[in-house]
Amino acid sequence: MSCPDIYINPTYWTTPHAGEYGNTAIDVGAGGITFTTGVARTIQVTVRNHGTDDSPNSRLQLYWADPGTSFTLMGQVDVDKFGIVPGGDGVATDGPFTENFSFNPSAAITWPNGGHVCLLARVQNESPPTGVGCVAQGYTTPATAATDARSAVRNIFVVAPPPPPPKSKGMTPAGGDEKGMNFAFAASDAHANRGETRLEVRALDPRKDRERLRELIADPAVFDALSKRQAKFATPAAVLFGEGTERVLLPRPQIVLKRKDALIGQLPRIGRLGPLSNATAARLLQDGTKLAETKRPASMKLAPGEMRQAIVHVIPKGENEIYAVTVEHKGQKDRTIGGLILLFVSPPAFF
Repeated sequence: MSCPDIYINPTYWTTPHAGEYGNTAIDVGAGGITFTTGVARTIQVTVRNHGTDDSPNSRLQLYWADPGTSFTLMGQVDVDKFGIVPGGDGVATDGPFTENFSFNPSAAITWPNGGHVCLLARVQNESPPTGVGCVAQGYTTPATAATDARSAVRNIFVVAPPPPPPKSKGMTPAGGDEKGMNFAFAASDAHANRGETRLEVRALDPRKDRERLRELIADPAVFDALSKRQAKFATPAAVLFGEGTERVLLPRPQIVLKRKDALIGQLPRIGRLGPLSNATAARLLQDGTKLAETKRPASMKLAPGEMRQAIVHVIPKGENEIYAVTVEHKGQKDRTIGGLILLFVSPPAFF
């Protein structure tokens, strides 16, 4: 017999591990990965137990946040769930415990992000296991959720083709392209690390990153969203990045969320996130700045509790193509803060 060893992931892992921004143990179902105001959805979260002993009663929570590199702003999805995670066979099968969470996002949730929200699940034992030498397990704070075995994040966003470009001039982001696609997110560090942080933004190459792309389309929600478009992975003509003008500073107690009663509207939020038109992206860029290619990491020094608007602009190369762009936010000594995976779909060929 072995002590309970709970984790949130489809396959067993321990802490620490590589940052994971699309954890499919958070199952958003057939409705896809973009949520609509007033449309109720069921989200399933599965906790597994690598040990043979059943876990003690455990608390499972699910939160939402605006798209960003760290969970500095969130509200709770449904109420806490409780259950015992059964033990596995000690060989190949780990015991699962699955709970359903009901999510019916209001306009207050989706107005700044277009329905693109990040999800965070976390679990902890309510008491120590009864086995000799066994200890209680749970999510760690201030460890990064993306590298914590008892936390899970789902930060994958599909950006649809843009509408036809307007005929008027002056609608193209500086340094960008009128056919380009944009996505804005919040660059933030929930744990208020001192010193410089950096954002690494790059497009995955189907020739070099095939396994990473295979992992993406193995996600049922991603597969469903992309298979309808009859497009193939490719590399874009360019990936550009720039800082927006919007910044907010959270009250100190909210930098690391410890309460479940944080209410929407009580905390400051960035006003425009998610997919942006070229006109909006151009307007949001900081005065005197231009979008720049992402050959080098972008340096960013954040004050404790600060969130900054950041914009990724992708210039398509061809038609009916999918561009997978990863955003990784790192601190000193290469420490993972968080990240996003953005999937841009170029316009189809109508003629």
